[in-house]
Amino acid sequence: REQSRGGVRVKVTRATETKYFGSERNGSDARNGFFERFRRVGGPQDDYFDSSEEKQGGAGEGEGGEEGKSEDEEEEVRPGTANSRYLRSTSEAGLTPWPLLTKCQNLRNPTLNLRHLSMGPEFASSLAKGLHTLDFLKVIDLSGNRLATKPACDLIKALRNHQLQTLVLDQNQIGAKGVEAVVSLLENSDSLVGLGLAENQLNDKALLPLVRCLVENRTLLSLRLCKNNLGPATAKELASMLRNNHKLQHLHASWNSFRDVGARAVVEAMAENDQLRTLDLEMTGLGPAVAGSLAKVLSETTVLTVLKVSKNRITTANALEIVEALRKNAVAPLLKIEIEDNNIDEEAKAKLLNQISSHALNPLNSSPLRLLSNHSSITELDDEDPDKEWIELHSDPLMAEIEGKLKVKGRR
Repeated sequence: REQSRGGVRVKVTRATETKYFGSERNGSDARNGFFERFRRVGGPQDDYFDSSEEKQGGAGEGEGGEEGKSEDEEEEVRPGTANSRYLRSTSEAGLTPWPLLTKCQNLRNPTLNLRHLSMGPEFASSLAKGLHTLDFLKVIDLSGNRLATKPACDLIKALRNHQLQTLVLDQNQIGAKGVEAVVSLLENSDSLVGLGLAENQLNDKALLPLVRCLVENRTLLSLRLCKNNLGPATAKELASMLRNNHKLQHLHASWNSFRDVGARAVVEAMAENDQLRTLDLEMTGLGPAVAGSLAKVLSETTVLTVLKVSKNRITTANALEIVEALRKNAVAPLLKIEIEDNNIDEEAKAKLLNQISSHALNPLNSSPLRLLSNHSSITELDDEDPDKEWIELHSDPLMAEIEGKLKVKGRR
């Protein structure tokens, strides 16, 4: 983007062109077509849009009259299309548009990936007007776009009539009103399975309506709340939700200040939940006493496959308790545990790894992940392991879309 006498204008580099429009071979034609449509709906007429070649082309069109327009051109400026709504809104706001909607016009892969564009409130409001008609979208990633409360609410409300499966709003600032809009979306959706709200500076009061909504929700499979300003109050509400919600399978709540009282509530609630497969409590203030309760839960669980408790205060004694708990629980499906940066010696880590590996090979373990046993460490699967994507991504729809490794059409 550059500042000129006529305002802000956009120059599309070859890398950006490829990102938005596909291959470099087809990028130029797609780019020219996009900005030509913008000009026809009333875009700014600065020197960037009025090159000598375009002026000559315009004169030729004038001689031919309106009859010279093709049917495709007439359809492209139809007021009801998503691009036309978006372009008209950017024109009215005095903005030079980014081609935000161009790459999602594909029914085979109905994904709109706009992560980390820092689009800001003006472009977000224009984008919301275009999203109304794109009801075929299944995945929308808007993380890292400086979305404040109002533009976030506009975007979320535009998705009410969609069959959306995954919505990622990480690294924004949607605020309490934004959370209320998400709650309304959940209450009116029978398709949303993945929701990402990490790094939104949400506090206990702001998130409370969402957690209470999930008590009755029967669609959401994956929830990401990492790196917010959540304390023991939210942890207790999450625990209550886990006791009553038997649909949620993946809960990511790392880097929050749950402390012992909040972490204990979540861990003990797991004993009454028969669906949770992933629990992420990294850096939540989980101490030795809570780790003891965690070992007790692991001695009884039949569903948990991924546990993340790094950067807490777990001791060597706690690790040995977990080993003993898994030894007693012959059908425990736990296949991955992240436990680095705790007060655990190497011998205890090795025992824990061996115990998890033996569970993976146990014929009594009916988990479809049981063959994934060739970890090189407790904290990481082998990068060359083809099943790494399966355990971490295929089983968790939200994380799959965040990593961009699983296409929607492949999901069952």
